[in-house]
Amino acid sequence: MALDQCGCSCLQPDPDIAGIGGMISFAVGSAVTINIAVATLLLNLSSSHNKLDIWLSTRLFKRLRNIRGPTANAMSNLILLPILFSSSDSQLLTGFVVLLAGWIQFWNGLSVYHFSVIVNMAWSATNSQLLSFFASQLVQDSHAMGRPEPKEEDCDDELTSGASTPPNTLRFPRRSKPLRASLMLVHAGLLLAATAIQSHGEWYASYQCPVLCVAKRLRPGGSTMRWMIVNYLLLLWGYSAAIIPSFAITSKLAKSIHASISRQLGRLKSTPQPLSFVIRLLTYFGLFVESMTFQIIFPYGWFILGLLDLVVVRYWGKVAFEKCGEDMKAETRWGFGQLVPILYLVAPLLPAIDAFGRYRMLKRYEANRRLSLPQPSGSTQTKSLG
Repeated sequence: MALDQCGCSCLQPDPDIAGIGGMISFAVGSAVTINIAVATLLLNLSSSHNKLDIWLSTRLFKRLRNIRGPTANAMSNLILLPILFSSSDSQLLTGFVVLLAGWIQFWNGLSVYHFSVIVNMAWSATNSQLLSFFASQLVQDSHAMGRPEPKEEDCDDELTSGASTPPNTLRFPRRSKPLRASLMLVHAGLLLAATAIQSHGEWYASYQCPVLCVAKRLRPGGSTMRWMIVNYLLLLWGYSAAIIPSFAITSKLAKSIHASISRQLGRLKSTPQPLSFVIRLLTYFGLFVESMTFQIIFPYGWFILGLLDLVVVRYWGKVAFEKCGEDMKAETRWGFGQLVPILYLVAPLLPAIDAFGRYRMLKRYEANRRLSLPQPSGSTQTKSLG
């Protein structure tokens, strides 16, 4: 066995890394972010320009047409979108910090088990961060089509004046885009490297070994290598789809390439079977991936897979502890590493309180504006007769 030279000793508990409190806080934070993003997408599904979203909102989700209007737009844009902005950045920073800490400990004897826990939590944060990023971009783009791009200095005036703010004025600030994109790229690079190390064929059997030694004797194979390929594809697609539309140059280039591919596929639809059938399948698949519907369905599936993977990690960790007669309950001790992620759960509450205050202010403004409007003469005469 190649790992015999690693000097794999008994697995030592580390509650700051693998404590149940930290794991639960990451899972709860991801679940809350996903549900807020999905609620935002559902409220704006009827305003999407994607054919699949239009079909679903008019056929399957008829109730969405009833909630469409100024109230739904104000709720999603003044309350949910600011929370999404905050949640997206919070998930990005927490995932980045925990992964960076894991790589620092990578050189100091970190075990394969604890490295797996760190990567699992980083994946959980990545999933919810990308979803909240996509949701806010899709909602803004669906409302902004056909509208002139607002000037950045006008955004604060519209928010503070109490006017019904158009959705495309609530965007990620332009000045922070380079920093956010840089953090996302570094985070993606760290996650790609961690995923490559996890492709070792004997990964689960080496939980008590130092991850540095396993990385030096890396032999990809089995199910872990297949999952590495899947994860690589998801990471490359997810971060490309998030970062490219964020900048004007890359966004225009991507739209130009997309339009060119769509034209080519449109010409090929008239070709004889079975090629035309394949082209139609590719067209429908692209329509599905670009839709809000996909962003509603996919994250739940990926979140469930992440929870199942965490269960598998905990199981093999328990096996490694029992080999040396250690008790896994030692990792339930509360400490700094468990308290900090739990406190991060409070972060979205702050923008939520501010956003709800803006929404209430808008409602009062609209009510006062309606009262100040002159009433029709007919209604005035009716009141005087009463």
